[in-house]
Amino acid sequence: MGYIYVVRHGQADSLGKNYDQLTELGHEQARLLGEYFLQFRIEFDFIASGTLNRQIQTLKGAIDPSVNKGHCMAKPETFSDLNEFDPQLWIHIANEIRKEDPEFAKQLERYKVLQSAGRESSREIFMKLIQRILGEWVEGIHTEPYSFEDYHDKVLNILNHIPKDASSVLLVTSSTPVAVIAGHSIGLAKRDYLPLMRWISNTSLSVYQWEGGKISPITINSFPHIENPDQMSLL
Repeated sequence: MGYIYVVRHGQADSLGKNYDQLTELGHEQARLLGEYFLQFRIEFDFIASGTLNRQIQTLKGAIDPSVNKGHCMAKPETFSDLNEFDPQLWIHIANEIRKEDPEFAKQLERYKVLQSAGRESSREIFMKLIQRILGEWVEGIHTEPYSFEDYHDKVLNILNHIPKDASSVLLVTSSTPVAVIAGHSIGLAKRDYLPLMRWISNTSLSVYQWEGGKISPITINSFPHIENPDQMSLL
C-alpha cells in the first residue's frame, strides 16, 4: 500500500502573453507547498509532472526545500498524460458555440479585449466561458479535436506508469487532470466532473491511498500549506 499526492500547478500568468509560466504568487504557492513537505518529512520515491512549464516550475518549487536539505526525493519524470487539455481544444469548441449563440460570441470577444489589456475582470468572464465550453465537451456535444472520453483515459493512464512498489508518489498536473483523478476515485459519472474542475485551487493537494492499482481518496483539493487567504487562487 502507498500514497499518491496530486498537486495542481501554482497560479499561472493568465493576464500575460504566456500563460504557461507561474506568476510571483504561483512561485510562492509552490514554495509554501515545498516547506510543508519538508516540515512533515514527506518524501517521494516516484515523482512526475506533465510536460508544461507551469507544472515543471511548480514541481521544482515543491521539492527544492527537501532536496536542499538532502532528504530522499526521486528524480522527477515528465508525462504528457498529466498535461492540461490543449488550448486549441477550447478555442475550437468556443468557435463552434459562437456560431449558434450570439451572446456567447459577444462575451468571448469582450474576454479577448480585456485579457489582451491585462485586465483582472477578464478572469471572471473566462470562468463563465470555460464552464460552458467544458460542459459541452464533457457531455460529448463536441468531440474534436479529441473527446473528453479519450482525454479522461489518457489522464488515468498515468497510474500505469507508477511502479508497483512505490510507497509515496507525487504527481504535479493541472486542474482538469486533478478533477479526472478525483472523479474516478469516488466513482462519479463523467458528466458530474464539471463542478470539480471549477473549484480546484492552485497548488491544492489531493491525497489517495494506492493499493493493487486502485486509488481511494483521503483528501481532495486541500491546502494545508496555505494560511493566508491572499495566497490562494483559482486562476
